[in-house]
Amino acid sequence: MEKSCASFGDHDRLLGSHCIQQFCPFRTVPFPCIGFGTDVRSLWNYAVAKQAQALVRAMVVFYLRGQCGMGMVQIGRKGTRVMKVIVVCRYKENFEDHIAPFVGEQVNVLWGMGVEYRLFLINGKGVSGYLKQLKPLKDRIRQYKPDLVHAHFGLSGLLANLQRKVPVVTTYHGSDINDSKVLPFSKMAMRLSSWNVFVSQKILEIAQPKRKYTLLPCGIDISDLQRTSKDEARQRMHLNDAKKYILFSGAFDDAVKNAPLAHEAVALLQNSDMELLELKGFTREEVTLLMCAADALLMTSFTEGSPQVIKEAMACGCPIVSVDVGDVRERIKGVEGCYIAKTRAPKELSELLSKVLAFEGKTNGLEKLIADGLDNRQVAEKLMEIYKTCLK
Repeated sequence: MEKSCASFGDHDRLLGSHCIQQFCPFRTVPFPCIGFGTDVRSLWNYAVAKQAQALVRAMVVFYLRGQCGMGMVQIGRKGTRVMKVIVVCRYKENFEDHIAPFVGEQVNVLWGMGVEYRLFLINGKGVSGYLKQLKPLKDRIRQYKPDLVHAHFGLSGLLANLQRKVPVVTTYHGSDINDSKVLPFSKMAMRLSSWNVFVSQKILEIAQPKRKYTLLPCGIDISDLQRTSKDEARQRMHLNDAKKYILFSGAFDDAVKNAPLAHEAVALLQNSDMELLELKGFTREEVTLLMCAADALLMTSFTEGSPQVIKEAMACGCPIVSVDVGDVRERIKGVEGCYIAKTRAPKELSELLSKVLAFEGKTNGLEKLIADGLDNRQVAEKLMEIYKTCLK
């Protein structure tokens, strides 16, 4: 028996529950609406025919986890039903699906646990741009009737808390705490939120929340692609086998990433067969392949929260050199082939790069991530407990 699905738009995505949308969450493979009365074998066979196995894996995970009650909420004596959540975050024009990848990945995993989601994307700029979205957000809450709202970044959290009908969980990612102009608004969100999530110890220490908070870095997806050999990755990305490649942790034109320091450190190596590559304009798959192909990743940022690029490089076994920023020290502690600079001196960074370039093979970064509980599924299970705590 087929079930009808909600409308699908840039700012309105229904994930999970009792049906799959015509386009599954954060994927572009067309898939018809199939009710979960359909047996798993039929779903798999259909997916094989349409070359959509990855989608059905997510569907099957959702089906099995949902049956176990992972995403269910108690509704008095009437039993249980699927948990409904609105995710509030900034509209990202240059990203696939127009949201930050770590938000999309987190939503996908929670959807797989049986949580029903809709996105509310904010396209305004500055505090006034966010506040103009209050009425549309209230309208969305009235129409959708969620159990809670999960806001990403402090300004989104403040906006979400200006309605008081449903509880709000706010995650702070770093820029909303490190920026002194934004911090006061984030502190307002902290006081109003039912629960606050901080992605690193450093921003937690700056924020100094008074109540109901958790230290929980964003996780990453673990995939077979991250195990690609350097030779194969270079071949697929059309890179020169004879050159040394150092990945810069972002775009050169992002002032916070401090590209001039990276360029100066690399120049001191005085190697004409070396290239500093900026991570800009690549797909997620290409970024993973670059991390498998590169000889090192270099981070020189002025500020960070819990940088995903470090965790992604660790998952690919890419050696890392970084200034002491965000939670990088905690993440790479004990990982062979990874170093934290004691200073921001170009000479020290250059010397550490020399050590890293002599490193053979992949690091044990993936094992460290799993040991730290930073597989996205491990993080999602902790978030689920936070959700349930807010609904008690």
